[in-house]
This record gives sequence, C-alpha cells and structure tokens, in this order.
Amino acid sequence: MIKQYCLEELCPFVREVGLQRKDSWRTYARRIYDHEFFYCFTGHAHIQIEDREYTMREGDIAVIPPNTPHVFWAEAKTPGELYFFHCDFEWWNDQNYLYDYYNTPESYAKLFSHELTEVERIRPQLALHNGWTFSDIYSFAGNEDAERIFRSLYKYYIRKDECFSLHAKILVLQLLELLIEQPGHGYQASDQRVSDTILSFMQSNYYRKLNVDEICKSTRLNTDYAGKLFKRETGMTLIESLNRIRINKAKKLLIEPDLNIEDIAEMVGFQNENYFCTVSKKITGLTPAKLRSYMLSLQDKEEETKL
Repeated sequence: MIKQYCLEELCPFVREVGLQRKDSWRTYARRIYDHEFFYCFTGHAHIQIEDREYTMREGDIAVIPPNTPHVFWAEAKTPGELYFFHCDFEWWNDQNYLYDYYNTPESYAKLFSHELTEVERIRPQLALHNGWTFSDIYSFAGNEDAERIFRSLYKYYIRKDECFSLHAKILVLQLLELLIEQPGHGYQASDQRVSDTILSFMQSNYYRKLNVDEICKSTRLNTDYAGKLFKRETGMTLIESLNRIRINKAKKLLIEPDLNIEDIAEMVGFQNENYFCTVSKKITGLTPAKLRSYMLSLQDKEEETKL
C-alpha cells in the first residue's frame, strides 16, 4: 500500500538505530512493518530487494519499504559496516510495540515468513503528492552530509539523549531532502516532461520484455502517477506508445531479406509472432508480411529516383 503525503505532513519517528556488521539473512527473505534505511560507511555488503540485487559500497544508502521481501549478506573479503535505522513517517500508537517485536527472538523470526502476520501494523509506503517515491539505492560517496546524518542518529540514540526524538525528526527530514534532490532520483524538473523521460527509456529498451512498472521506474515516480501523466502529455498509454516504437524499429528490419518475421518480432521485443502481427495490423493496417512488401516497394522507388 502506498500513501501520498505533503512534505508538511511528515512527522518522522525513529524507533531503533544500530550497526550492521556480520549479521545476514540470505536463505530466507525478510519483511518488516516500517521503513528501514542502511548506510554503508566501509567495506562492501549485498542486498536484494524483491528480485533486484545490489552491492553496497562506501557512501551507498539502501531503502527497505514496508512489507517488501529482502535479503542481506556481508561481503566475505571486505565485510561492510553499515548504520541502520527503522522509522515511520507519521505517528502510530504501537511505536513501542514494534520495537519490542523486532527485539524479541520469537516474534523477530516471524519476519521471515511469506506474509507478515499482523497486517494492521504494516505501514504504508511513502509517496509525495508529486508522485515521488523512494528508489532502492542511492550513492553518496564523498558526501559528508549523508554520513553525518547517520552518525548523528547513532550517537544520539546510544547516548539515550532525552531530546533524541526531536533530533531524529530533524535528521530524517534532512536525509529525505538529500534523497529527493539527488540527480536522477528527485522531483521532475519543471521544464522536463515525464513523457520525455519515459520515451527516452523506451527508445533505449524497446527490445526487452518490459512491463509498465519497469518503464515507470525510469522516472522515479509512482507507477500510477507516471502513467496518468504520460497519457495526459501524449494522448497514448504507455503500451500503445511502446508498441509504436517497436513497429517503427521493425519497419527498418523488414527491409532485410535475411531476417524472418519471427526473428524480427523477438528483436523488437514482441512476445511472439502472433502478437507482432496483431499489433502491426492495429497500427499500420498491414500484417508484418504485407508491411515488408510495402517497405520494400518504397525502397525500390527510392532506388529508381536515384537512378
């Protein structure tokens, strides 16, 4: 579940801060109820979020959203040392309950089940009203602000500072500002249309078996939000636009006599020849075979003109 917030609504609550060294869970994926942030300040570590695997190096930040399967393990040769903290972005009445839950072995073991057992405690994933959501990984190598934020959180936490909750709110909001403003991960620039970003991604990846979620991740925006903006700006759905790109690429390949229709379908990203035929007829009014004849006739006319 994703919940959209205004920045003014955010009221971060940090329940636990610590150091992650040789701990790992690689055999079974873990799920948590809140957001967790990791910062690698030395060495290497590996993290997999759903089916996406990353190697974390110095200066990298990983964000684990609620109820998202993830695994973590240390690099054997250069084990990483990481700060971590758990937090919410609004007030919940069970703040202390979750802390005890995470620190009780019997209940902690339940986090490695296929589903979280106490559904009512699962926090919503954070999204802002402009559609911005967290990426999996951010790189802040050489950025002193990122390291300062995590070190300060840890310092205030282990000191049991009486103003810890206030310090934590300030530091988490500073971290959020860094993540939002990092190039390639933040707000869409006012002079850049979402459709331009998506079209550029599709032009470079049309040959892959893409789905809507993967296409929208190129914008770092919520999938529904990015899809609606794209339709508003282009008048087409994402799949309609992707298919038009694929057909335009196919037209160039159809001129090559050594390529058969099935091969061309695969080369431009269609699942099979039948789907290629369906899309081709819908967009051009012609089957791939007839489209090939048409494209070859245009080529012949072009050659005649040159003579």
